[in-house]
Amino acid sequence: MKPILIGTTYEGNRPEFLKKIVPVVDFLEFSPDSLATSYKGVASINPQKLDELKSVHNQVEFLVHGVGLSIGSFDGFSQNYLRLLDDLYENLSLKWHSEHLAYMFVDGVNLGTMITLPRNNETLEMVCRRVDTIQERYKIPFLLENVVSLIPEYHSDYSHADFLNRICKKTGCGLILDIYNLECDAHNHGLDITLFLQELDCSYIREFHLASGYLDSGFMTDIHVGLTDQSTIDLAKHVIQTYHPDNLKAITYELLDEFVERVGQEAILGELEKLRALFYEKSPATC
Repeated sequence: MKPILIGTTYEGNRPEFLKKIVPVVDFLEFSPDSLATSYKGVASINPQKLDELKSVHNQVEFLVHGVGLSIGSFDGFSQNYLRLLDDLYENLSLKWHSEHLAYMFVDGVNLGTMITLPRNNETLEMVCRRVDTIQERYKIPFLLENVVSLIPEYHSDYSHADFLNRICKKTGCGLILDIYNLECDAHNHGLDITLFLQELDCSYIREFHLASGYLDSGFMTDIHVGLTDQSTIDLAKHVIQTYHPDNLKAITYELLDEFVERVGQEAILGELEKLRALFYEKSPATC
């Protein structure tokens, strides 16, 4: 099995930083939303940011991780987001693309955050239809990510893991397992991570996300503000060693662009080197 690839998020407009990180990563992960610009109400990919990515296309691979698709919105997912993705798909070679299993638009109004979905039969069928539509439109792998629950649980027909399993089995899509999000849900809502992992079909996992956040009035937030906590790294290692996700291909260190200078470019490079040392030479079969 090939080593697990190591990468990080990049939002553009930092060409000097880009030169520093490219030699130490296998891929860059970016959001169509963060690369977008708007003119007279029409969104498109910023040509300067696109040129930055094109300049390193022969040195790293590209993963797309969206925020604004809102795949779970009752009135349909965002067509504006799809147009942005079309631009990227036409201009760059993308290894795969992904989205959050959530919604952020209600009747066209942006909630400003992502809300988890009710895990019932109606939602399951709706999400699966939309995943099928997306996979038919873009002939590359599509992944969904577990998101942090911000509100109390809905009545559910399925557990967290079973809901993910059923979507993947029905559509053939894969998963991003956000390790830090599991920690958030355990802290905030008592999610039993061990039970979740025992029930999850880990063969669907293609990518891990590693990130950090902070406590806000006792609530553990999914805001990518700093270096990865040791507990998050330990949990990622535990998943690999215990559950053997044989299709895990990539680990992404997530950091919001506005925190790059606060964390420090050298510290970020050090984080990537650390993750490479921990995970790159290991695979689910041998770790």
